[in-house]
Amino acid sequence: MERLIQVENIVKSFRDKKQQVVAVDHVSLHLDEGEILGIIGESGSGKSTVLRLLSGIIKPDEGQVTLFGKPLDTKNRSRFRDLQMIFQDARASFDKQYTIEQSLNEVRKHLNPNALENHFLLQEVGLDISFASKYPYEMSGGECQRAAIARALACDPKVLLCDEITSALDVITQEKICNLITHLCHQ
Repeated sequence: MERLIQVENIVKSFRDKKQQVVAVDHVSLHLDEGEILGIIGESGSGKSTVLRLLSGIIKPDEGQVTLFGKPLDTKNRSRFRDLQMIFQDARASFDKQYTIEQSLNEVRKHLNPNALENHFLLQEVGLDISFASKYPYEMSGGECQRAAIARALACDPKVLLCDEITSALDVITQEKICNLITHLCHQ
């Protein structure tokens, strides 16, 4: 099995108004192909910061992140094709001038040409194909979240980083999304 992510003793601090706040303190973990890893903790415990470190959005103050066997280099974005992040605030992650279909096409244009069809992706996450022509501001929070999941899956990534992606969804849709991700992981 391929080691997809290796994290060794990462530390990340942020400057608060008065002091330095350590958000992530010497965290180590690994993720191999076919595995699902969950990070749990209280609100403000650094879970989202760990995901941002893994995705290269921010850099660790200490420690190392290895992605697909090579040290994470935020300047070399080519390896990020196989890693997608789904944010908790899905609406903010969309370009408000693009329809959902345009957003899906944009991901495919820059990433994996073997991606699944837009309508199939929307149906997989529980959205009718009519949502392809909608703009994010025309959709509810839960609908936007499902569209963001479809967008992340459009490039068939090896790693999917999910930041509380089911929090805006009803229980039935939560189960469907969790089952979909589990199914994709084991393919």
